[in-house]
Amino acid sequence: MAIVRSVSNCVYTNLAYEEFLFQKRFRATQSPILFLWLGNNPSVVIGRFQNPWLEINVPYAKENQINIARRVSGGGTVYHDPGNINLSFITSRKEYSRKKNLGIICDAVRSLMPQTNVFVNERDDIILDDKWKISGSAARLLRLEALHHCTLLVDSDVGILNKVLTSNSDMETSATRSLRVDVKTLSDVGIKDNQALETSLAENWRKTYQENYDQVEIVDPENFEEIQERVDELKKWKWIFGQTPKFTLETEDSIVTCSKGKILSVRLKSGMELSAFEGAMLEDLHKIVTESEVEEVVRKQIILALV
Repeated sequence: MAIVRSVSNCVYTNLAYEEFLFQKRFRATQSPILFLWLGNNPSVVIGRFQNPWLEINVPYAKENQINIARRVSGGGTVYHDPGNINLSFITSRKEYSRKKNLGIICDAVRSLMPQTNVFVNERDDIILDDKWKISGSAARLLRLEALHHCTLLVDSDVGILNKVLTSNSDMETSATRSLRVDVKTLSDVGIKDNQALETSLAENWRKTYQENYDQVEIVDPENFEEIQERVDELKKWKWIFGQTPKFTLETEDSIVTCSKGKILSVRLKSGMELSAFEGAMLEDLHKIVTESEVEEVVRKQIILALV
């Protein structure tokens, strides 16, 4: 077994390195891995099948330099900042157990403060004091391997979290929606030391799997050449926004239907179809030359809403 901790604060780099650990290192070693990534720069990470415009206040994120990322697993949207710990449990499919993994986290918290009231609910969230969510989970399950990752709010800025995860957009979509719940952080009950929590997590992981590890591996994946191409892919509009499942947006003058970054149709509220936009990629709207004043107005409205 191995415990690996990243010193990178780049969400795209850590996501790419997590994929490397899951798809390459674990497959080669068949040895369980606990990947700890602490202190990401402020970021919002959406699930594989989500709509970023519905999950995130995109203008607020851009104005405040909050990164937006899409991961390879399903599930809901999470917020990362230097006050949160991210954990990735990489095991065989046979060994995969969300309850067991989340139990490790609860035990680690109670090891630091025995009276802390934390438990895992029926949705596999970790709940503090019977009400407040402090951790959410997602997973990617393959035939032989399993990746279960989750967040742990230690001392995150809940004010920013709530603002950036409150979208003003309204769309019809088949995309997975996040369930909004009230959150708190472990700092609210006196646990603020990420280093002590990391040590406790490592020790409880060892106890659960009844295996020894030499020491926590400290890595800087930003120097890991093998993942750099994937890092670049994760940063692109094509992946973050362009993988969004089909949705329909209503602007001031039109009804716009899109899927996977492509415009399927634009219909004026008067009923007329604007065929000039069919098949256009959203990220290329800035380059499109319109042939009428109506088309130009609609183009600008779509850009304002989505690009």
